[in-house]
Amino acid sequence: MIKSTIQVTLFSLLGIVINFIIQILLAYFFGASEERDAFFAATSVPTYINVIISGSFVVVFLPRLIDIGFRKEKDPGVFINNMITFSVVLLLIIVLPIVLFSKGIVSLLFHGFNTEKIDLTAKLLIVLSPTLIFQGLANILVAIYHSKKVFLKPSCSFLIAPVTTILVTYLFKSQWGIISVAAGSSAGWLFTFLYLRYKAGIRYKPNMSSLFQDRDFQLCLRQSMPLFLGSFIYRGSTVIEKMVASSFPAGVISYLGYASAIVTTLSSVTINGVATTMFPLLSEAWSARDMEKFRKFYSDSLKVIFILCVPIMLITIVFSKTIIAIVLERGAFNRQDTLEVSRLLALLMGGYFFLSINTIPGRLFYITGITRAGLISAIVEVVIYTVLCILLSRIFSYYGIAYAQIISVASATIFSWVILQVKFQVLQIGPLFRDMLKIAFCGFLSFLLMYSYRIWFDEQTFLIMLIFGGFAVVGYFFLLSLLLKDVARLRILIVSKIQNLIPAK
Repeated sequence: MIKSTIQVTLFSLLGIVINFIIQILLAYFFGASEERDAFFAATSVPTYINVIISGSFVVVFLPRLIDIGFRKEKDPGVFINNMITFSVVLLLIIVLPIVLFSKGIVSLLFHGFNTEKIDLTAKLLIVLSPTLIFQGLANILVAIYHSKKVFLKPSCSFLIAPVTTILVTYLFKSQWGIISVAAGSSAGWLFTFLYLRYKAGIRYKPNMSSLFQDRDFQLCLRQSMPLFLGSFIYRGSTVIEKMVASSFPAGVISYLGYASAIVTTLSSVTINGVATTMFPLLSEAWSARDMEKFRKFYSDSLKVIFILCVPIMLITIVFSKTIIAIVLERGAFNRQDTLEVSRLLALLMGGYFFLSINTIPGRLFYITGITRAGLISAIVEVVIYTVLCILLSRIFSYYGIAYAQIISVASATIFSWVILQVKFQVLQIGPLFRDMLKIAFCGFLSFLLMYSYRIWFDEQTFLIMLIFGGFAVVGYFFLLSLLLKDVARLRILIVSKIQNLIPAK
């Protein structure tokens, strides 16, 4: 588990570097312009749909596939083919109306846009629509790899799309403008799917009739439906954000988009390694009804995510202006853009924290089969977010959107933890709470050291961030190694395993 977690985390870090390059290029070429607003608005639609499908059908598919392998009663290939067939049909049904009615969809969703902006967003949406098919099928293939505890190959595959996006944007930006970014994204996900398909070696045999005969697939669909409805409601927050922001002056959607992109990237590097490797292990422990191992995996994953969240969150809050200036402030992205994005980024770190902490509990709804609880959690969160987004944006302008996100994600996190604990007693609250307090205490001392630069200096610089942030993070992990036995044990395991990373599959 440690080796796989390190591998996935390393590739997540590499992915962060590549995504930073994309953000730098887009900021340099387009800044916070109306073109960038249109792109952020267009991408929200396929992102929304993809998350709905991957967060329902694909996520339930993985533990069901593991369970079939655990029972050894049937060929899992039949179940895999049924899932692929269903996904292809569903995705085509979704994509065709988007292509045919893109302008009407954009006009309905982003009513604050003018005619030119609507036309551009509609074109971008058409170019981006193929990503739904290729990304959806790629997610299924990734789940198949993970069911076999193969993590390195799918982790490598998710570098293909951003690299392709960079190349296409660089080569065709002068001819196509912002549309080159959308074309690069679609081409990248096509190549990702082809790579995974080739490496998986799966022989796909479409058979619509078997969909109605495979009991495991039918059970998968039944368990997925509450999650599908929940994701449909819950993930609508990404579109709602753009809808509300479209009523503000040009550039606001870009400000929110840049800040959210950085938060999403940081969330990925925090949780991907842990969540990706823990999910199959938790599924196996649940299938074997080994609750002791299940509780241990769950508790360890929460502590590791919390440990990683604290320094990332503190550095980003304290040095947000410096981070945005280093990453984005060049070309069309000016100083005013830096100030606006940095303020939003600092606010959204509250949402980042709760989003990261809620990742594992959220996935336990799929493993344990209580998907209705996930649906209720989604409904509660999106209702809170929608109401607060509208109300707070009137009081605090577009900063109210960030406040609404923090409050809604925190509410969903608390709800998930309470439901799982009441129903399954999945945690030993006392030991976990004590460890969380120790981590928080180390984080507080780290924050004081990090923030102390204000005593001697008036402005942030890269050197100040490097010195004060670096010392604070080193001190944070040093204190943790003294206070938490798990951290010391984890450090020893990482050192002993790091030499075996390269030859691993």
